[in-house]
Amino acid sequence: MEKEAVSAFEMHNNEILVAIKCREKENEVGFDYFLEFTPISNILEKIPTDQNQMHDSFYGAFDELNERFPWHDFQPVNIDEDFSEYVADLLVEKINHSNRLFRNAQKKEFEEILGIHLRSKDVEIKTGVFSIDVESLNKVTDYDYQEFVDSYAQEIGQKFKLLSTVERWETFNAESFEFVGNLEIAESSIVLKDSDGDVRYVLAADKYKFTVDPLTYSAKKWEWVSVRK
Repeated sequence: MEKEAVSAFEMHNNEILVAIKCREKENEVGFDYFLEFTPISNILEKIPTDQNQMHDSFYGAFDELNERFPWHDFQPVNIDEDFSEYVADLLVEKINHSNRLFRNAQKKEFEEILGIHLRSKDVEIKTGVFSIDVESLNKVTDYDYQEFVDSYAQEIGQKFKLLSTVERWETFNAESFEFVGNLEIAESSIVLKDSDGDVRYVLAADKYKFTVDPLTYSAKKWEWVSVRK
């Protein structure tokens, strides 16, 4: 006799009821978890309700649901408390990557079912491109002299003695510029690519100084905190 299935998670969108159900394994220890779809609207009677894909855990079944359906747009009905934190993690991930508006009514429904409080905060998001200051380098040689004071040096006209020379690089504005994109190192050259990945400059690595800063923008991102006691 087949064991009775019970719901671990249920939600609907007024057209279809989606559930994750579990059933004790036949002659084994543990449970099988699977998705079940029940059309509410006559329009959706032909939606596949395949229950053959079994999972050894709720998490596997929910990952399948997460891949197949925009479940964050549905209305949650109930959930087993043991899995609420996992669903909450995927919920904020889903709504943070969605272009759809997360309505206040949806927010309250998920908060009540999952036992959480959803809140948004401003975070800095990296764009994947950089602001790059390119400054030309010019080699400069500094000389250190010592003045002769003895009479013989003065007689022969030798006023200074070279003590040391120091070579250094300094920047100058003649060929300096700003660039937005990405920087790659290719042997002794620096390749500057624009945001589309097209090569714009190939510069000698020892002739330029590069200052790189990531470009970011501020955006609101959702997070959750538990309110269960």
